[in-house]
Amino acid sequence: MDKMPKKILSLTLIAAIVAIFPAVLSGCDKKETAVTTPISSVTATSSETVGVTTPVFVTEPKTLEEMYAPEFVALLNRTFSIGEKTISAGEYNYNCVSAFQELSTYAQYGYYPADESGMLDLSATCDLTENGSGTWGDYLVGYVEENIRSNYILCALAEDVGMALSEDSKAQIDEQMKTIDETAKAMGMTGDGYLEQYCGDDMTIERFKAIVEAMYLADMYVSDYMANYTYTAEELALPMVRHILYAAPRNGLREQDATEEEIAKALEDAENTLLQINAYDDMVLIGDKHTRDGTALASAEYTVSKGEMVKEFEQWCFDPARAVGDKEIVRTDFGFHVMYFVGTAEAGEEQKKTIAQNALFGMIEEWAKDDRFMLKEA
Repeated sequence: MDKMPKKILSLTLIAAIVAIFPAVLSGCDKKETAVTTPISSVTATSSETVGVTTPVFVTEPKTLEEMYAPEFVALLNRTFSIGEKTISAGEYNYNCVSAFQELSTYAQYGYYPADESGMLDLSATCDLTENGSGTWGDYLVGYVEENIRSNYILCALAEDVGMALSEDSKAQIDEQMKTIDETAKAMGMTGDGYLEQYCGDDMTIERFKAIVEAMYLADMYVSDYMANYTYTAEELALPMVRHILYAAPRNGLREQDATEEEIAKALEDAENTLLQINAYDDMVLIGDKHTRDGTALASAEYTVSKGEMVKEFEQWCFDPARAVGDKEIVRTDFGFHVMYFVGTAEAGEEQKKTIAQNALFGMIEEWAKDDRFMLKEA
């Protein structure tokens, strides 16, 4: 709850990627899983350890339309170009299904709206879209396009500095494609036909192999960037804050939106608490008391990295004018936070990873403006 969900940043190779089947591009432990890890808690992995396991959950051949709900199928089968390269419908579908499963994981945890099957409700209004008036289907389409562009940017940056897959990586990928082909044959199918169930008629073993190769190469660049990132003194001095949260949820986070009466009560509690805060110890004592008696939802202290908290919380923490002892009420989608600025602390190892990730996100966003990476629908 305190590490608040926000708009998911699009960087396919930093996040643990959920494949279209239980074929997960994972870390060195190669554990199979059907859920992704929130981007705030993952780091880049070495491309030498990225693996694709065999898809196994379909016991008889199906079509793309049988695999997915009509609302989702309607979003598939689009083709694009990026620079001089073509993104086939199969590649787009792969990215779309992966992103849909990833966002549906957040829906299953209550962060985003879910339909009756527990997957992301594509028809629900999404406040992350422009003006907050679009649907989650609209958001998904934009999210997929950003992921595709990010991956192509990472591959291009890797190629620009002369990176190439090792022979071991190539052998791993070849073995993964062989396993998929053998699994398909055991079911009386071709490898291409097996993949077509998940990605449509435009997917083949060779195209899937090219997608995996690109992911390995992009991951190589991410790993190298993270390992060699140079931190500034300003980046390493992170704000330390303490907050007490009086719950008044909105925008469907985990539970129904608070009523007007609940909002008024939460704000009143926060205002009364703010009047009683004269020092750090007051934050601790009142926070502990109010969480024990149920008046407050949470009381905690954080050393905050950018990208960890929702916008309003983060903006307050990183205000350059912030001084020790500052206190204020900040409203977020979780409710009213009584904030207290404790000071600054040097970033730890995990926080350094987050700082480097954010720098990489920023660089990708800048490259995305270049004509070289303009994404155009065919």
